[in-house]
Amino acid sequence: MKRYLLKNGMIIDGSGADRFVGDVLTNGNRIEKISRTPIECPDAEVIDCGGLAVAPGFIDGHSHQDHFFAAEDLHTFFDPFLEQGITTFVCGNCGFGMAGFKKGSPYKEAIAKGFLASALADVDMTWDTWPEYMRLIEEKGMLANMATLAAHGAALGSILGPTTLGADAVTPEIEKEVLDILEEGLNDGCKGISLGLAYRPGNFTTKEQIRHIAQLAAKYDKMLTVHREVETALSAYYSDFNEYHNVRWLREFFDNIKDTGVKLHISHLLFAGRTTFPSYDAIHQLIDDYAANGLDVTFDMYSYEYGASEVAIILPAGLPLEMEAMKTDKALYEQRKAEFERSAELTGIYNSDVFLSNPYVDELRPYMGMFLDEMAAARGMSPFDNAIDIFKRTDGHATVMLSPYYTPEMTIDQMQDPKVNYQTDAWIDPGCAQNPAAYGSFPRFLRLGREKTDMRLEDVVHKMTGKTARRFDLRHRGFLKNGYYADITVFDPENVRETATAKDPSGKPEGIKKVFVNGQLVVDEGKVKDVKAGMTI
Repeated sequence: MKRYLLKNGMIIDGSGADRFVGDVLTNGNRIEKISRTPIECPDAEVIDCGGLAVAPGFIDGHSHQDHFFAAEDLHTFFDPFLEQGITTFVCGNCGFGMAGFKKGSPYKEAIAKGFLASALADVDMTWDTWPEYMRLIEEKGMLANMATLAAHGAALGSILGPTTLGADAVTPEIEKEVLDILEEGLNDGCKGISLGLAYRPGNFTTKEQIRHIAQLAAKYDKMLTVHREVETALSAYYSDFNEYHNVRWLREFFDNIKDTGVKLHISHLLFAGRTTFPSYDAIHQLIDDYAANGLDVTFDMYSYEYGASEVAIILPAGLPLEMEAMKTDKALYEQRKAEFERSAELTGIYNSDVFLSNPYVDELRPYMGMFLDEMAAARGMSPFDNAIDIFKRTDGHATVMLSPYYTPEMTIDQMQDPKVNYQTDAWIDPGCAQNPAAYGSFPRFLRLGREKTDMRLEDVVHKMTGKTARRFDLRHRGFLKNGYYADITVFDPENVRETATAKDPSGKPEGIKKVFVNGQLVVDEGKVKDVKAGMTI
């Protein structure tokens, strides 16, 4: 394998320590030497990094890329992330996973592929467990590194199927079966367990079940990540408790698991809708208070003010279970329609803020990229009937992009929090309207840090490298150290920036010069090479 000598770079080692000018020498898939004084190595390819930052490869701390490592055309799904400087993905988030199923489950393909079924049509799912999947993708070849969490929703769905479940669907026997699958994943190297409490089938998980899952993660000293059930304030104050609804939910969640000893990580700490924004200080104060009293809690965020989700996210809780009944029960229909219309006022997310990104079925494809109010008018439907029809036609698998999740000021403030690490929570969905975070989330963090904050570049880089590596126990990753894996991103600190926007979501970033994965050059001056240097970790 070729050796590389990166000369005269601004070394930012991922720890948050002060930068220094020096050289980095790679040998095979590892860093052999880092030095403030010149290194000489006649058999290495020399790359002059004068004026450039040399940092650890960026780590996407909340990713769904595990779905794409088995795809036929890897470059379609991975090139935009490599072009951002990302070398490692932490996968299996939000309860979704590409493995960790009940062995022989007839539901695993529907559960794993979900709304990505068309993108993954060429993937033949011959595996059940994470080791089986990891072995397959390593043999196939990987463009980047993957670590994963054991996904609660994938395990549960592989037992009960992809349908919407009620609160009483998970019997003690089924819960034990789920816990056994999750424990198998932890024993097989998963970095923790993920919960998706806003999504099928995890959205009716009880407090007792959540506590058992937290205890299991704590038993192995591993992470529990949670996509919260409630990310909206619903009203200025929750009427019965004189407290924001999202604050109350999070307080109860913390109280339920705080004595388990679990390491807790809140996925994409966002504030869904304009009326939720006043709860920002209360949520952060709550997190700080519990952390000060011993709860090991952190969170992550992306750099854009909007994000992707399944269409069910805009429907009132429990409504999918009542869709059949609403056909004949006019009073129930009117009640739920009123709740849907009222929810826009309560959350501050309107149909004009939500557009259809993945229609999932051909008959909805003409409306791709259209905001839901426009779509409803074009179809001659009420917004409520339009939303229900999308859900029915796609079995809830259609995806939407929605906003606002933050104000620009909240983005800037939260990215400076000592408990945060950075991520994309994005994927490429061919033929659909894309999420700009898949093209620009990390360069945007770097630009915002430079232009909008007083953050040191070293601290911005730390939140996308070493901090994430330590939190998820990614050993020998996330830092520039002798003997560590040679995941390296070289960028122009004064000019790195995103160009991807909501109107032009596929704009390539600027200023990412070179990217190395395990000692191999995979991006050279913005161009991705056909080099499969990744591994599972």
